[in-house]
Formats: sequence, structure tokens, C-alpha cells
Amino acid sequence: PRDMATPARDGEAATGTTIMACCFDGGVVMGADSRVSTGTYIANRVSDKVAALHDSIFMCRSGSAADTQAISDYVRYYLAAHTTEVGRAPTVKTAATLARRIAYENKDQLLAGIIVGGWDAVQGGSVYVVPLGGTMMQMPFAIGGSGSTYIYGHVDAQFKEGMSRQEAQVAPAPRGPPPQTQYTHTLTPTLTLTLTPTLTHTHAHPRLAFTRTAELREEVHCACHGA
Repeated sequence: PRDMATPARDGEAATGTTIMACCFDGGVVMGADSRVSTGTYIANRVSDKVAALHDSIFMCRSGSAADTQAISDYVRYYLAAHTTEVGRAPTVKTAATLARRIAYENKDQLLAGIIVGGWDAVQGGSVYVVPLGGTMMQMPFAIGGSGSTYIYGHVDAQFKEGMSRQEAQVAPAPRGPPPQTQYTHTLTPTLTLTLTPTLTHTHAHPRLAFTRTAELREEVHCACHGA
């Protein structure tokens, strides 16, 4: 078996976990990938990394799955008790403060990067990031996880204050068949390379013909929360 410490092969991109949340005019869009890995082995392809803490407050989880699940369970329990005690729905800041306190007081034992976002009657849509170590910061958008470096530049370039829900939401890739052809580049009279979302390499010969097809799909969970 391949050693877990071995780096990715040439041409491979170790994307890792990517979680993010973005405020828009009226709420928050939150999203995460769905894969849980153990070294280079994908242990779960359909994990839900967006955990519900209350009716309109959610948490994106990155780091150790066990640690972040424990934190979300504790915060969910404390928010339920807090709601019963004060007689009203909790704020997003309250949920983020609870997560920050648990992460900070146990920072030597936990490996957890968290984003808490949602909507409340006090601040409207808001996003808080709690990185490793237990710091808490309110941000207009937040990105986390080991794969987040791949989209920082895109989000910095595209984000603007007061976006609509349609502008803030990134929909998952459609599951229907890909477009037939984007463009075709002819290398020789008998060798044609057609580039589409599905990469097809066709080699034609009077007595020999073969086609190789490679397809890559990524599952994404998205959630929208607003008034």
C-alpha cells in the first residue's frame, strides 16, 4: 500500500476540505465539499460538513471530523438551553462565542477550523470564523479548510458588499450530460482532440480506432439562510 506521507503524484491536486460562508443582502450562503479523507484514502464521499446549530444558525466544519462534530453537538445543546432560558431565538454571535470558548479552552486537544453563520433579528445575516486556536472574528465572508487556498483569489476578486442571493450563491455543477463540444483542435489529419467537460481523446486509423474518456465529478452541499 502507498505510504500516507507520500506526496501527491505528478499532476495530482490535493484539494482537501473547502468550506465557506458569504453574507448577502438578507442572509448568508454557506457551502462545503462532501469528502472525508484518512490520509490519501477517501473514507466518506457524502459527509455533511454543514451542521445545523439552531433554526437559522449553521456551522461549517473542517479539521478533525470527530472534534468538529463534538463541538457542534455541544454548541447545539447549549443553544437549546439558552433559548429556553431567555425565551427567544439565539443570535449568531452567541453561537460563535460558544464555539470559540470550547475551541480555545481545549486548543491543545482539538484540531478544528469552524465557520459559524446564519441570520438573527439583531444583526441579520452574519458570519464568524473560528480558526485553529480559538480566535473569533466577524467577516463579510469566510473561507476555511486545507483546500481553501485554491479559491481565495477568486472570492477576493468577486466579492462585493450588498450582493443579492443570486450573486452570492454558487450552485453545484449540473448532473445532466455535459455539452457535446466546446472546441476541436486537429493535430493531424487522423488525430483529433476534443475538449469538453468530459475529456475525449479519439484516434482514428483505417484499421484501428479507440476512444478514451475521463470524467471528474465533485459533490457540493450548499445551504441558504435568510429572512
